[in-house]
Amino acid sequence: MPRMPGQIGRWIGRTGAAVCWAALALAPARAQAPANAQAPANDDPPEFQGVELVPSLGAQVPLDTPIIDWTGKTVPIGKYFNQGKPVALSLVYYNCPLICPLMLQRLQDRVNGVPFTIGKDFNVVVVSFDPSNTPEMAAANRTGYLGGYAKPRSPEVDAGWTFHTASVGSARAIANAVGFKYKYIAETGQYSHPSVLTVLTPDGRVSGYVSGLDLGAEELRAALLQASEGKIAKTWGDFFIHRCYRYDPKTGRYTLQAYRIMQFGGLLTASAVGLLIVALRAGERARRRERAPALPGAALAGAGGGR
Repeated sequence: MPRMPGQIGRWIGRTGAAVCWAALALAPARAQAPANAQAPANDDPPEFQGVELVPSLGAQVPLDTPIIDWTGKTVPIGKYFNQGKPVALSLVYYNCPLICPLMLQRLQDRVNGVPFTIGKDFNVVVVSFDPSNTPEMAAANRTGYLGGYAKPRSPEVDAGWTFHTASVGSARAIANAVGFKYKYIAETGQYSHPSVLTVLTPDGRVSGYVSGLDLGAEELRAALLQASEGKIAKTWGDFFIHRCYRYDPKTGRYTLQAYRIMQFGGLLTASAVGLLIVALRAGERARRRERAPALPGAALAGAGGGR
């Protein structure tokens, strides 16, 4: 079974925790630095250098790359694409002492919080980049996290949230394509890596990134809507989020677009003015009818009825 956040106290003393925490602090700072900012001198310890997220919007994941699913079967990662659904890709390793289990728990919390259904509206693909991880470890994680999915289980859901292992070459090919830079630390037997979820279009292009540790589902919701070009929108709220939020590689977050807000504000104002004009005209017509004299025929009929 996958380790859950309640076990963090037992892991915190392990050597790998320092590596993961350092990677966490390192990756967002580099990913979010403005493009024109002066790069500070790199005084990180050697084991942390080169560990970062390099935003690669529009980059294509190599869909023919082979990975191994939780049953031990080798499949191309492209199996989960070209289905008309965006894909949330989580790169982790299953024996990570701290950050990866927390990332997977945050992922579970988020997919439970979005108004979309795994397998129907989007797919989730988890791939371990540690070649020593086994399909049995992938299967144990799959059982645990699918077991905590809030929506009803179905064959569609089971097919939509998948766990895998990969060879060194396959893991590097996928990670390099999405800008996920990680490093193996031989002294500790652990990995230093960014903490991020990559959201891809249905055909496998990078659409945006979501922090792997933040709480809340709204950013994942915005990312999935953008990756699907709004096609999975189900409510007016989804429509608003899709039209008004976009991934900003300078900040590493999904942010409101001011001009979209102004467009919607102008549309609402114009609509309100139009409705007011219609209401005023309708009221004026009603008042005219009230002031109009009775027709002569109606008056004679009334007189005849009084005899």
